Amino acid sequence: FCLTLLIRLRRAMACVHGVHCCSWHLTCCMKRVLTLIPVFALIKRTGAATCPGKIDIPGYGPVALTNAGSNVPGETVGPLEIASSSHIVAHMNARTYFADACTEGTYRNNDYLAMRLLGKNLKYTANVSAAGCGCNAAFYLVSMKQNTAISSCNDYYCDANHVCGVKCAEVDIQEASKRAWHSTLHSSSDSAGAGGGFGGGDSWNGPRDFTSEEYGPGARCIDTLRPFDVMVSFPVDYHGSLKAMRVTLTQTGKNCPLTINLDDYHSMAEISHAVAEGMTPVISYWKSGEMLWMDGTGADGQGPCAADTQSCGESVSFYGFTLENIEPLGNIDLLQPMRSPPTTSPPTVPFQPEPSALPPQPLPPGAPAMQPPIHLPPRTVPTTKPPIHLTPRTIPVTQPPIHLPPRTVVVTQPPIFLP
Repeated sequence: FCLTLLIRLRRAMACVHGVHCCSWHLTCCMKRVLTLIPVFALIKRTGAATCPGKIDIPGYGPVALTNAGSNVPGETVGPLEIASSSHIVAHMNARTYFADACTEGTYRNNDYLAMRLLGKNLKYTANVSAAGCGCNAAFYLVSMKQNTAISSCNDYYCDANHVCGVKCAEVDIQEASKRAWHSTLHSSSDSAGAGGGFGGGDSWNGPRDFTSEEYGPGARCIDTLRPFDVMVSFPVDYHGSLKAMRVTLTQTGKNCPLTINLDDYHSMAEISHAVAEGMTPVISYWKSGEMLWMDGTGADGQGPCAADTQSCGESVSFYGFTLENIEPLGNIDLLQPMRSPPTTSPPTVPFQPEPSALPPQPLPPGAPAMQPPIHLPPRTVPTTKPPIHLTPRTIPVTQPPIHLPPRTVVVTQPPIFLP
């Protein structure tokens, strides 16, 4: 191996070192090989960074991870590890995409995962204990599989803020630190979006769905110094369209779940279409001195961070991903399709039948005797259905009842002359 390597690289090495290569001398051979070890190690690390491995998601199956071409244009993407079959550890400046397949050094938009989440729950566990003010541990969805434009990050990344130059719909399930939490819906043209959670604001107020007493280090509902569970639900209405995004945070040993319900967004139709088409899950971890939009104190002074100190630990983690159908129990207003109102039967009214016989008609004085009166049988009412014989009974009607007065029949016949 040493001889073959030196034969192929002799001239290049001579140019680099300014001397003639000592081709066959063992000492020289080993010296040259040792100088190449760092180069081969760098090549290996660079290639491996594209495809860090796979995780398994119960309810979906195996998922490949694909690291971004760059974190932002011109900035190298940070490292990411898979600690187990479903445990992802993201280091600072990491960004990775869920994919169906990953090829070293190659990016194809068709390889990205298009997870269809309408009518589904996606569950996972997050550990953001290392992320302080100015840090953002994010898990979100973007329409990458449908994007055919190569971004300035050298892959097919897109989002609502066109960080890498390409816009698309974005669903932020989690943008969080141990101090703040945001969940936000963004159409492709709405960088601000509609969101909920806790924290943020400078001269304005961010969402205040809960407080620092409920979410934060040592908080009574979600103690962010320990891992906690996240469930995001995408319930549909009677027509199969997205009705809301609901995010629920829970923690073992705590009995006060925190819920964010986003059901009133002007671009819900676009979000519904994107979720139905399938969106790519993304994990990232980054920091900034301008993160007050997420964790600032706000005009009301209730937010968690007065300044973004960027007190960011080495890594955050996400694990235990599970995909399942929404159960048709519990919160019926969001999780169960609307039903038609029950119908009521029309009221019944008694029907008065005609008299079975007509009374005899009196004769005028001096009139000749006439035959006995003729008794008529009960009448039948003609209908388009088989005739209904009018016997005492009740008939439901869908309109006000028609009362039939007793009928009088006058029978005229030729007079009878008596001899």
